[in-house]
Amino acid sequence: MSAQSHLANYGITVTQARDFIVSNLNDLTGLLAVCEVYGVTNSMLAEIYGGVSDADVIAFFAAHGLDSGILDSDDAPVTPDAPLIVSEFGDLLPDTISGLASVIRLNDHEGIFANESLRAEVMALVPGDKYVTAFNPGLYNGASDGVFTPQEHNLPGLDNLPATWETMESLYYGTLINTMKAIDNQELAELAAFVTQHGDKIGGTDNSFYDQFIGLFADALKDPAQTNPWLSDDEIYSIVLQSTEKYVDQYVENSGDSVLYAAFQADGFELF
Repeated sequence: MSAQSHLANYGITVTQARDFIVSNLNDLTGLLAVCEVYGVTNSMLAEIYGGVSDADVIAFFAAHGLDSGILDSDDAPVTPDAPLIVSEFGDLLPDTISGLASVIRLNDHEGIFANESLRAEVMALVPGDKYVTAFNPGLYNGASDGVFTPQEHNLPGLDNLPATWETMESLYYGTLINTMKAIDNQELAELAAFVTQHGDKIGGTDNSFYDQFIGLFADALKDPAQTNPWLSDDEIYSIVLQSTEKYVDQYVENSGDSVLYAAFQADGFELF
């Protein structure tokens, strides 16, 4: 199979893949890991880079102490759907954002907001292996059997969810994008006014102020902004890329932070 046809399965172009390779030549271990994840062979790498052979690719990695022969192994490649190492220690939906469960959704946007498009852009900015790690589903209770049931993920309106990093990625992007598309300037002003008046109490011992804020926020997210949206699509796109790059780059494995928590931490609108 050609590299172009193979990459098309993930919504990635040869140009995007080449940009990713060039930007990660200082992280060959991560680059090799990402190629293995996506089932990219040495011959595909040669095709993507251009002007070299698969033997040249193998020799290049070998010169840096790495064996890219694993990319041509007869063993089935690790695909984006493969579950990662399980070390369950927390719920997918933390108590701190349980009041926002109704607005957490898988990403069904297309074009520049599609998972594949955003993934390619972010993976050109961060070390390859860190992206996969940041969306590890194995951190959450219920992942060990490969499926998050409704009782385990506690997200209304969603059925069984595959415990894959693509599911985590989709929940993250869907929630982040929908949040920013839902808020109009009036709703933002109301939220800001509440924070200005009660900001010192939201994180205090009286949980009623926090609950009120979450209620206001959830109400603002019920529907997409119809008039006077807070952000344009171009602004949302820029924030999504910046915020995701920051989240992945600063991600600390097994820190206990939920990817859903991170979805409400967009640059310029840190909820918590």
